[in-house]
Order: sequence, then structure tokens, then C-alpha cells
Amino acid sequence: TFECIGKHPDAIAYNLGIDTVILSRLGPKPETPAAARARELRRLGDERPAPAAARDRLAVALKDPSDEVREAAAWSLSQLAPQAGPLVPQLTAALSDKDPVVRGLVAIALRDAGAAALPALDALIAHLRDEDVNVRMVTAQAIGRQGAKAASAVTPLIEVFTLSETGETRLMFNSDFASPQLPVLRKLISDHNLVLNRAYWEPYRGRSAAMSSVCSLYVLGELSRKKE
Repeated sequence: TFECIGKHPDAIAYNLGIDTVILSRLGPKPETPAAARARELRRLGDERPAPAAARDRLAVALKDPSDEVREAAAWSLSQLAPQAGPLVPQLTAALSDKDPVVRGLVAIALRDAGAAALPALDALIAHLRDEDVNVRMVTAQAIGRQGAKAASAVTPLIEVFTLSETGETRLMFNSDFASPQLPVLRKLISDHNLVLNRAYWEPYRGRSAAMSSVCSLYVLGELSRKKE
């Protein structure tokens, strides 16, 4: 185990290469009980298909007092998502975890669990307002994966969110491929001098078998109430 205790005066950062960083060898670092439990839980995520007992163990670990253990359990469940259908109630409860890493990994598990995750739809909709931008993004993807079953949750414009942590405003809406909104969006962005920073589309197949998607546009700055 090594610890960074400084850097060469000619280096401009700590991440440019090991040759410019001053290291002190500390010797083996003892593994804490929580780290040992987390290591075992991560190993379960590599077992495909995982036995029911392993999945149940991961579900119980989602309530562990250690953030490290809960993160490991959530990661493994995200890897085993196609088998996670019976654990949707536990995954749904974990969407309210205090740790954004856990919330994000649980949202991935629900996203990839397919139709079995439909009972989590209301909880996913609530987390479109999650304080963490990555959780919000994966949550929108999870809703989109429900396809036509989630149609009642997706209005043409879901909402406008101000993201103070990134200095952006997010516009979420439903985009119909048969009647794309891109020309309207281009005009809106041009007319209001908005700067589009990034965009995400999560496609799904609607009731009529036509493709649609949940879309998220991120523009720089905060919109005034008038522009909203």
C-alpha cells in the first residue's frame, strides 16, 4: 500500500504519472470487516446465473449500515438485473438510499430488469427530481425501458429542472419518432439564444409499435421563469 505525500516541483498535478509523485510505502493495509463483506458481495455479481440464495443475500445487504457494503450489493444486482425481477420491492426501497452511488446502481438494476420493474414506476418518476444528476439520467432511462406501459408517466414536456451543481437547465420531454420535435427544438434554442451542452435519448416502443423516446436536453445556465 502506498500513500501520496507530495509531488515533484516540476509536476503540475497529481495525476500526470507515477514518476512525478512522491510515494511512501506503508505496507499491507488491513481489510476492514465492511470491506471484506463488500468484496464477497461483489463476487456474487460475477456469478451468472446467480442462485436465488445469492440474490436474497444481496437484497438483505441493501440495508447494511455500511455505505461500502450497500454499494457493493447494488453493483452486483445491477450486473444480475435480468434475474432481479423478484427483488423489485427491495430495489424500489433502495432508490431512497442516502448514498447516490447506491441509488444510481439500483436504478440501473431496475432499468435492466425489464417488464418486471413496472411496479417501481412511481418511485422512478419521483426520482426524476433526485439531487444527483447521474441518478436522474439513469432513472429516465429506466422509465423509458417500460415502453408503452410508462406512457401515462411521460407527458410531452415532463419538466424543467435547474441543475445548480452543473450550471445547466434540463428539459425533459417525450419525443415521437413519427413526428419529431427536433425542428421545433432547434428554433426554440435559436430564438432564445440557448446553448445546448448535451442531450440523451432513451428509445422505447409505444402501444402502436411506433418508436418513441424519453429525451433530456441540457442547456447552459438557468432559465428565467418567462423562458420556462
